[in-house]
Amino acid sequence: MGEPVEQSLLVPMCKDLIATVYHSIGLTFPDFETFYAYGFDHQTVRNELGLPPMFVSRPYAYRLFVTPLDSQKRLEIEESLFWLTIHGFMAPTPNDPQNLGLNVHATGTHFVAAQTGAHLYICITEGLCKQIGYNNCLQSARDLFCFLAKAPDRDECICWCHVNGDGCSPLHLLYKTHAHCEDRFKYGMGIWDDVCWDQAAFNALLLDFEIFERHDNTETSTGQVPDNSNKQFSMRAIEFLRLLTFEALEMRHTCCMYESVETLDIALQHDYWDCYTGSKLEVILSCDPAVAKAVRSDIHEQASAELLDSLMANFTTEMEQNYSKGTFSKFIFGYWQSRIQELYSIQHGEVEKMEQILENVQIGIWPRPVERLLWHRDRWRFRNESISSEDETAEEIDDCEDSESDGL
Repeated sequence: MGEPVEQSLLVPMCKDLIATVYHSIGLTFPDFETFYAYGFDHQTVRNELGLPPMFVSRPYAYRLFVTPLDSQKRLEIEESLFWLTIHGFMAPTPNDPQNLGLNVHATGTHFVAAQTGAHLYICITEGLCKQIGYNNCLQSARDLFCFLAKAPDRDECICWCHVNGDGCSPLHLLYKTHAHCEDRFKYGMGIWDDVCWDQAAFNALLLDFEIFERHDNTETSTGQVPDNSNKQFSMRAIEFLRLLTFEALEMRHTCCMYESVETLDIALQHDYWDCYTGSKLEVILSCDPAVAKAVRSDIHEQASAELLDSLMANFTTEMEQNYSKGTFSKFIFGYWQSRIQELYSIQHGEVEKMEQILENVQIGIWPRPVERLLWHRDRWRFRNESISSEDETAEEIDDCEDSESDGL
């Protein structure tokens, strides 16, 4: 593609020049199409860190503001996914010349999933959710989730959180990233109704889908259940269920994580970073082999892994027998929640002993990753119409209303 150029006419590469135009954080995904049309065929070129173009963090592509005048607006990344896939941007994997511990088996689809879990931000203004419904407001994000759910990509991670030991799928990495991302650079997924966190919309996006799907991998419409002879579990449901149970058992991951790395710790040209990503580099890092070996040889982790398999067998049987007509959210906030709570029934005698030594002993606290996946709380303002049975948010709702009355 493009016109050949005489080698003697080429300008030498500057020390602070980015590897390709696609590695610039200022380049939007629609711009990719423009440069590609003019012959910039560099989908597989890696930069000095070993990262292909899709592994550059672009948080703005995962932000969406839905207004009455633009209620059909879509996420930039979701609109570009098909084009990026057919033109070869999603398939390349990184290498690791700087020995950062990069997951060299993750694809561009994995990175898009991780960015979604870290940066998805949807702001729905003027009560549109009540006017046109969650499905319409969240359609672009739903389509993004469906694309990632159908992606066949798997890395070579080994962890008990995986289904059938298949490695991390893109959607699995999305859920895991949101569950564990909690810093000022990547706070996780967020859905806001005006100035308040919208828990019902968040649950609708993550959990409102059918448990079963047809053999052609098309999920059934809500309320429509395929014949018993033609149904199978949705891989999306099984992956989320296993990860959620894994986190509820407070097990330790031995698979990759989406992390922020300080660029000051990497011996590269300073000017290069000004062009690339500032002071933070977001990458998918593999688990340290020594840590993974220690975790998988730990007898307590092994016992938890056996319990995890037993619970998954119990959960799949329960879903098949009693939840064939329900959405995944009904199962999670029904049988799953009550079953996990049984595992952690309060031993009042032990609590009394602890209170003799410690002050402010708290009980009934879910592991933080589970809270982020099911009962995520914005740290400042919150509006809750949650489908969960908990009634913890009245004070937070009052705070939200007070903030709105103050003009925040």
